[in-house]
This record gives sequence, C-alpha cells and structure tokens, in this order.
Amino acid sequence: MKKKNLIIGGIVGAALAVVISGFVSQEKATSANSYQNTKVTEDTKIKVERFNGIAQDKLSFKAKKPTVLPEDVKELEPKTEVVIQGAKKLKVVKQAWVDKDADKKLKYQRKELLIIQSDDDGTVKPMNVLSKGEKIQVAGVDAWLIKRGEHDPIQLIFWKDGRYFNVRGMNIKADKLIKIAESLQ
Repeated sequence: MKKKNLIIGGIVGAALAVVISGFVSQEKATSANSYQNTKVTEDTKIKVERFNGIAQDKLSFKAKKPTVLPEDVKELEPKTEVVIQGAKKLKVVKQAWVDKDADKKLKYQRKELLIIQSDDDGTVKPMNVLSKGEKIQVAGVDAWLIKRGEHDPIQLIFWKDGRYFNVRGMNIKADKLIKIAESLQ
C-alpha cells in the first residue's frame, strides 16, 4: 500500500502545483497590491483538507471518469482535496491508474495515469506552465499538451464547463491521452 501512495504522491505533487498555482494566480490578480507584502497571514496561508474516495458532499461538481483507459492498468483509490486560502476554496478530485504489475517494473517503465479535476474555472490560467506546451484542441476546447523529458509524464491541461482538467500519463502516448481526455463523462 505504501508503494501505491508513493506513486500517487509523486505524480500528484507536480500536477496539484499547477492547480494551486492557477488558484493563487487568480487570487493575486484580484488583489495584486495586497501581495506586495510577502508576510503569510490567515488570508494567504494555504490549507488542504484530504478525503479518501470521491467525497461528493465536499464537491460543487460531479467528478467525471474516463470511458477510455490504457490497457492493463488498475485503478487506485481516488482522493478528494479541498484547498483553502482565506475565504476561497478550490475543490479537487484525483483519480489514478497504474500498471497491474507496477511493483515488478522500474519507475520509468511503469504505465501511470492521473486525472485531476477541480472547480477552477480558468479565469486566470498559469501561462508560465502552459507556455511550455503545444496548444491543441480537445473535446472542442483549447488544451495544452506538455512534454518534458523522455522519462517524464506527458500532461494535457484544459478547462471545460467551468472546470480544470489535468490528464497526466507516464508511458502513455499523447494520442491516447487525448482519447482519454475526450472520453471523460
């Protein structure tokens, strides 16, 4: 079980940073003058509440699940997080799948899929992250396909229906990630 948590933890950290970055950027854009002082106050401190499973009672949206998945993967337990900064709340659902035999492979050989969705409406997008990707169309909306190094996951980031989606895959080809993203229901 610890291995599964480490797999999710490593993948989720970077992806959640994008969500929180957009959340914080939006807050900074609305009150830019108050951010000149970098002192942490109750209004600028970020607190995260975590729940196992999809805690629908904590969400303002119905979590979507893909109908298309890579072959030979198993689903890990989904997680729900409520990220709180001052009076603002960002609700996040993380769903992950890994190779059925992930424990027999080296990390860079494993097939991993992570889907993060939140109620971030994309009013302020983290362009510093998106500018590293290729702008494409997915499910009728603008999306950014971000490829880093050979042994790094590919990310597909987009906003649709007032929600943020980050479909992130390790050892999953970009065209398959696009099909997965388009199958979210």
